[in-house]
Amino acid sequence: SFKLSVPHPSIYLQSSTMMEPSSSLCPIHITLPLPSSSSHPDCTCSSGRVPSSSGRSQSSDDSSAMARFHSIMRLLAYLILLALAIHIILSYVVKHETGENEEGGSSAVGIYPFAAKLCQYLELKDTGVEGEMDSNEYKLKGVTVLFRHGERSPIVKDDLSKHHDCGPFRDIDRRSFEYFMKTLDSNEFKKFLKVDKEFKYQPFYPLRSECSPGNMTAEGALQLSRLGNHLRRVYEKTNLFNKENELNVNVTVSPFRRTFQSAVAFLSSFLFPMKGIVDEVFVKYSNETFHCTDPFCQCPSAFKWRSLYEKQHLEYFLNDTTGLKEKTERIFGELEISKRSKDPFQMMDVILGRHMCRRSPLPCVNEECVSFELLKEMLDYTTHRGLDMFNRGNDFISARLHTAEAQSILGYVAKMGDELRLSPQTHKIKIFSGHDTTVGPVLRTLRIPFVDFPRYAAHIVFEIYHDRDGMDFLRLIFNGDDITDELPFCGGKNMCPMSTFTRFSRSGIFAALGFSNVTQLCDPSLTPQPNNAYV
Repeated sequence: SFKLSVPHPSIYLQSSTMMEPSSSLCPIHITLPLPSSSSHPDCTCSSGRVPSSSGRSQSSDDSSAMARFHSIMRLLAYLILLALAIHIILSYVVKHETGENEEGGSSAVGIYPFAAKLCQYLELKDTGVEGEMDSNEYKLKGVTVLFRHGERSPIVKDDLSKHHDCGPFRDIDRRSFEYFMKTLDSNEFKKFLKVDKEFKYQPFYPLRSECSPGNMTAEGALQLSRLGNHLRRVYEKTNLFNKENELNVNVTVSPFRRTFQSAVAFLSSFLFPMKGIVDEVFVKYSNETFHCTDPFCQCPSAFKWRSLYEKQHLEYFLNDTTGLKEKTERIFGELEISKRSKDPFQMMDVILGRHMCRRSPLPCVNEECVSFELLKEMLDYTTHRGLDMFNRGNDFISARLHTAEAQSILGYVAKMGDELRLSPQTHKIKIFSGHDTTVGPVLRTLRIPFVDFPRYAAHIVFEIYHDRDGMDFLRLIFNGDDITDELPFCGGKNMCPMSTFTRFSRSGIFAALGFSNVTQLCDPSLTPQPNNAYV
């Protein structure tokens, strides 16, 4: 027999950053049987007698020819079997290295879709309808992108060295991150990206594998790079990057390392490859999570209201009568990593950062385990809580706070519309890198349903189009889905007149609380009068 020994493919699947073979894994042995010489028809005569001398020469020639023929056939058979064995082994390695199953999808995504969606596993593909409009009817003039930062470690402060490696899970993503770091370290990228003085000493990318409280992981950076790649590819098919038009780019980032690094990762794939069209980008610092850097959106009271909102948020849960509070206390109150967590948001933050996003088993205590069913129940609860607090007007600060936080982003979108009308030869891109507390208030104020909290790398895209009749329209896209017809002030239209959106962002958003402008909204001496007047 012929024996083929190859290393076990699992040696390539170690979770450490560097692939090191494991000595505990046995090699795979493949045994290929060789035909026995005694069974060959040319070895002996059927009668058992030696052929006569007259036919010996001819018989010898025939036997030699047949022997050579069978040898060649055996060799071909061995080569085919060897090639097949190697193909099977390499397929095994590739599937496990990339996380793909036999159906071409991701095994992790297929088994744990809830975790995959919240954590935004890198096996997922960014897809969406951005830029998909009839170019003969509509010309894309401006795009505003608001996204939440990528996946991060929990905000709780503890000894993170006891927990899992925060590097990318798959080897293909570890290699991608190495290339990503080299790109950001290049002189060419440093010439491309200019930053505000507050970001001067911030690193461009997160640590390769170390966990750091509240900071983004390597996978989080790759999530934003993935989003940037997707949006660049779809907008390259439009006239947004038309060289005949001036392209104005503006980037604003909240004062956190995770949002700064998210913006850098996004820009590295969205605009950095567009050499000759975008040669330099400036990242502007905002000391607020709602990205107001101009007088028209200033709201000093928002900081105090955010603290009050967090207290009311927790009190709502502590007064829970659904039984969820007792259930979570029984499990999370006993877990070392979540003993200080009182709110479902805090509990889920720990579970995501320590377990789900690290693809580790969910924790157990006293023979009772955290389950996906419990986490779904908690997420359903927080979604209901957020909507209920917003709709109950003066019972909570929610509606006033979220309006104050959303009016800034919406105001900048309206301002872009004004500028595009005044400069028809200019195209504009505005990018905001923020938080769930940036994305959530915008959706809530626009009356768009969403899961609260918005997932990592959640994104809202505002597209401004100009039609053949000289009219401007807005299109709203959330996580790749067109939700324009869900805007209550646009009457179910799939293209919202820009004038209608501008009117809402400058008056309707305040009128819904009985105010006429941001000054009244943010005056703590005035009491809101909630109503359903959007325009």
